[in-house]
Amino acid sequence: MLSVARRIFISFRQIILTISAVYTQRQWLASGLYIVSGKVAIHLQYRKQFNVLSKSKGARLALIVPIFAIKNGFRRKSAQAFCRANPDSILLFNYQKKKVIRLEPTPRFTMQYFKYREELQKVLHAPTFSISEDRMTLVESWHKGPVLASLPETIRIKYVKQIIEDLIKAISSNSRPIEPFELKKIITDENFKEALNRFEINEKDAINILARIPVVPSHGDLGTHHILIEQESYIVIDWDFELVAKRPAWYDILSFFEMDIKLRQGWVEGEFDKQIRALQSVIGFVDIYIIRVVLPLAWSVSFCSTRPLPHQKIRENKKKVYLERWCDSFDKFGEHYRV
Repeated sequence: MLSVARRIFISFRQIILTISAVYTQRQWLASGLYIVSGKVAIHLQYRKQFNVLSKSKGARLALIVPIFAIKNGFRRKSAQAFCRANPDSILLFNYQKKKVIRLEPTPRFTMQYFKYREELQKVLHAPTFSISEDRMTLVESWHKGPVLASLPETIRIKYVKQIIEDLIKAISSNSRPIEPFELKKIITDENFKEALNRFEINEKDAINILARIPVVPSHGDLGTHHILIEQESYIVIDWDFELVAKRPAWYDILSFFEMDIKLRQGWVEGEFDKQIRALQSVIGFVDIYIIRVVLPLAWSVSFCSTRPLPHQKIRENKKKVYLERWCDSFDKFGEHYRV
């Protein structure tokens, strides 16, 4: 375990490195007050707490204000309200220009990132964005509003339904099916097969569903914590270069249910059947019960195989946790709804 003094030293060293990294790319800095955060953006509803800074004497200067917190050392709200400075990836929030600027130490915002994000934003509401020629800088429009995760259950369900319907629009006749090796990784997983048996679902039916749903551009980390509600509309934020990719269309849809038991209950009890039927009409598979069960199980296996987790043992443990979470939801809420 690191000592308190050592952790403080590391934090201050990160701040110094962050400011140095910002300085080297100062040509991107417009006049104004900035908040600097690390690789993960601060929750936008907390930005209002910094409004007083924009009225300070430094408002007309390119003033760098590192805000950081050791997340385990504060209450969760405090950890969300601030971010530690991180020299590997820097987020600048400019109050005057209403822009969010993300600086990377190496070219990371590839043409593939641009292509997939641009294509997906044709159906999803998200910040307008541009990428510098050196592919090291991402500039986005600034949006503010409550995070969907903080809102009541009925509102969360309302917007998740809308976003799922919009995601389904991304499926086109040109969308390619899932690669055989990707499908094989899911269907040969022992935990997945055990869960299918638990709900008396034939493996061939599961394969049939998963093979029918095409691959589309994917955000990679959709969840109610990455959705802002602004003027009765949703805004999808946190488009990370390492996660934007092509995945099966069900991946982003099921990501919303990862941490929200009320949303999972709604999925199991049929609250999202209208959206499932919209997907059903695209893929041409008739058994809605099998779709309702197979997709969350497939997501649990696929999610844990693609996340940047430390090692295989943790991946396997996470996979079991997510599968068990869904299985428990079906056992608790879905028995009466089995058709």
